[in-house]
Amino acid sequence: MISLNRKVNKRTAGFTMVELILYVATLALLLSSIFSVYQLYLRSQIKNNVIQEVEQQGAQVMQVLTQTIRNSENVNSPNAENSSDTLSLNVVDTAKDPTVISVSDGTIYIKEGTEAPVALTSPKINAGSVMFSNLSTGSEYSVITITYTLNFNSNSDRNEYNFERNFYGSAGLRH
Repeated sequence: MISLNRKVNKRTAGFTMVELILYVATLALLLSSIFSVYQLYLRSQIKNNVIQEVEQQGAQVMQVLTQTIRNSENVNSPNAENSSDTLSLNVVDTAKDPTVISVSDGTIYIKEGTEAPVALTSPKINAGSVMFSNLSTGSEYSVITITYTLNFNSNSDRNEYNFERNFYGSAGLRH
C-alpha cells in the first residue's frame, strides 16, 4: 500500500502536457499584450513630440514676426490692401534696413539689412502657404496679418509623423 501511494504522489508532482501548453499559451498571450501596450505607448510619445515640435516652432516664429512688425517704421511690401508671401519692412536700425521675411524650400527666413538670411524654422519643420496681408487703407498706421501652415517634415507614411497646423496672427506698426 505504501508503494502505491508513492507512485501516485510521484505522478502528480510534475506538469502534464496539457498544463504545460496552457501555461505557455497564457504566458505568450500576456507577453503579446504587454508588447502591444508598449508599442502604443511609443507611438503616442512620437506623436506628442511631433505635435510639440510644430506647436513650439509655430509660436516662436509668430512671436518673432509680430515683434519685428511692431518695431518697424513702415511696410515696403506688400502694398496697402495687398497680400504677398514676402514681407519687407523699413526698420528703425539702419543696419537692419530693410528687414525681409520670406519662405524658401519650406523654410521661413528673416534677412536683416545686408546680413545673410537666418532660418526661423528648423529642418524638421516644413512651412507652407505663408501669406502676409497689409490691411492698411493708405493711412500711416499699418496692420499686417500673418498666416502660415507648418507641418512635420518626415518621409515616413506613419500616422505618428503626420501633423499640420495653421497659424494666424496680426501686428500693427508702433512707429
